[in-house]
Amino acid sequence: MVKPLTAEEWRNLWIQGLWDGLAEFLGVTRREAIEEVKKRRGISLNEVKIVELYRSIYNPEEMILVSKFGVPDEIRRQLEGHDITVIDNVGFNINALNEVAHRIMKYARPPDECIFRIKDRGIALLIHKIIELIESGKISLDDLKSLLKPYLSM
Repeated sequence: MVKPLTAEEWRNLWIQGLWDGLAEFLGVTRREAIEEVKKRRGISLNEVKIVELYRSIYNPEEMILVSKFGVPDEIRRQLEGHDITVIDNVGFNINALNEVAHRIMKYARPPDECIFRIKDRGIALLIHKIIELIESGKISLDDLKSLLKPYLSM
């Protein structure tokens, strides 16, 4: 079983991904991108700049920054100036994420597949065989529904 990432591990992986994205965008290796940024003394990639860089490279339709603590007004204005929504003072209050959940739901779509767990191996094998028959075209889903209709109230 894989252990969950800590916030610091997730942040480090995220920043590595940003460097990889920047390098790909520039057509260089990550090391070359880092060296190029270091050469330019005028560039300081603080966390706000990293978020803005992410926005400019990946150009998401909507971007939300969620902060456990309050975000200073100057930083909020800077982020919002780059069309990044700031939701702060979330703490550990799950209700504070309602707005984020509603925004994410706008982009949600049903999954392409359904995964479920069945304890009875025989039933699981039977369902697997039925799926194979449908996918191979040996039986249609409508035909299967017709066969099962007397036994199910759908």
